[in-house]
Amino acid sequence: MTGSTGSGTVWAIDAYAGPGIYAAIGDEPAAAGSPQIVCDLANRLSARVCLRGVFIERKPTYADQLRTVVGDGGEHVVFNGDAADFLPEAIRAAGSDPVLLFLDPFGVSLPRDLLIETVTGRPRGATTEVLLNFNVEAVSRIGGILMSPRTQPHDVKTLRRADEFLGGDWWRDAFIAARRSNDTASATAAAQEVSRIYQQTVFDRTGLRAVHVPIRRRTSAQPLFFLTLFTRYPKAPYIFIDVASSANQKWREFNRRLALSEDLDRYSGSLIPADMAGSWSEADHRDTEARLEEEWVREIKRNIVALLQERGSLVVATSIAEIYGSTITLAREKHLHRAWDQLSAERVVLPRVTKPKTRDQTIRPFAGPTAEASRSR
Repeated sequence: MTGSTGSGTVWAIDAYAGPGIYAAIGDEPAAAGSPQIVCDLANRLSARVCLRGVFIERKPTYADQLRTVVGDGGEHVVFNGDAADFLPEAIRAAGSDPVLLFLDPFGVSLPRDLLIETVTGRPRGATTEVLLNFNVEAVSRIGGILMSPRTQPHDVKTLRRADEFLGGDWWRDAFIAARRSNDTASATAAAQEVSRIYQQTVFDRTGLRAVHVPIRRRTSAQPLFFLTLFTRYPKAPYIFIDVASSANQKWREFNRRLALSEDLDRYSGSLIPADMAGSWSEADHRDTEARLEEEWVREIKRNIVALLQERGSLVVATSIAEIYGSTITLAREKHLHRAWDQLSAERVVLPRVTKPKTRDQTIRPFAGPTAEASRSR
């Protein structure tokens, strides 16, 4: 999306690059980090677009390893130092080419104002998108200091670091107010409110609208991070949400296999054969997925009906977050198709068509009598 316009060269600037690839640990195989993914993608795209990577890494040992991953071909660059120091240089190197800025820090790091200046200071017409890992857990933990009756000297430094990341101390009042809003308000909920205001401020200052994916350890756990896309391109959230939904499906399957492995270890001496337990687990997972999908379709249908009553018609690409509602990053295009087709069969909306793409279509209400109205006669 970032490179859909421009000179044919796109820059991926990874400000917290890490070692590039993560070594195998125990039974876990080696895993590609974001720099390796960018380099592999650049090789695959070379016939159509020149993807150039700029990787900034503070730890010298990681930077050295990163250089071996990136290579010395000249298409990609490694900087050893702080993101705040090298980001301006990286942005200047990109000139007016499209840029995807990836920010995946540990905890709270890059100052918000520097992020905004990076976007707004680019040449007129230059396309910039930002993928930011907003650390909900860190903000909730730091916010807990505000609720404590005593503040230690090291706490003052921690709070100032959070102020810099979030663009001032405004978040302190917002966090406290969210915690005190009702008896059940948690630190995580307060941190999510801070994230919402942060996203709105970035939009107000840059015009980049945000959509995020909650990252959890388990399905029932509170989010640790919000992987947040800031974009001006109206169709990007649609595709981002769709890809996130597929990733979430794989993640649920991973958790199923992990739980099965733990159960087999726990009951290794039981009379139930492992293959039988595995079959039961797969069957239960399929049933659970089917129930989830039915719930998502019902939710999407309700949202479409309510939004049509409010707006009259829905441009899919620009209304996708509202259409998905609470199913966002869980449901995807196939669930939207089911909801749309069911509403069409019920004569609530006009049918969708095969062309153009779904994201380019508009959902409109059915003009004639609905099936419900026909039955009532």
